[in-house]
Amino acid sequence: MGGRLFGSCSWVETSMMLTTWEIPGLYVQPDTGRFVVFDHVIAKRVAGPGHGMRLEILNPTRFDAQVRVLCEPSSASVTPLGTNPLFGGSVLSLAAGENATVEFSASGWSRLEGGNESDTKAQSILAAHE
Repeated sequence: MGGRLFGSCSWVETSMMLTTWEIPGLYVQPDTGRFVVFDHVIAKRVAGPGHGMRLEILNPTRFDAQVRVLCEPSSASVTPLGTNPLFGGSVLSLAAGENATVEFSASGWSRLEGGNESDTKAQSILAAHE
């Protein structure tokens, strides 16, 4: 089963590498309002204008996060993704303890600029993790 009993074992490393490339950190279907977080971030839906969907995303860890985002309409989910669908895809960068408001629509997503009222909440979550 791979390498040695204790130490590096190639099937485990390969499995983790493929998981990193094949599963997004955040999957969003803006037309249905569904979203799933697979990474070490916290996401919650917040009110916003327009026909899209708005999420507040918090990185509660003490480490910077590079979250791969897969945003697609529900109609696209009936077709299997091709090989390496996340390679070269969009990434949301969050510094340790940072939160961001992101708007999702059928055409993709964009990070909204400006301050966030939950910076205090972000800091309290970080303090709890220490």
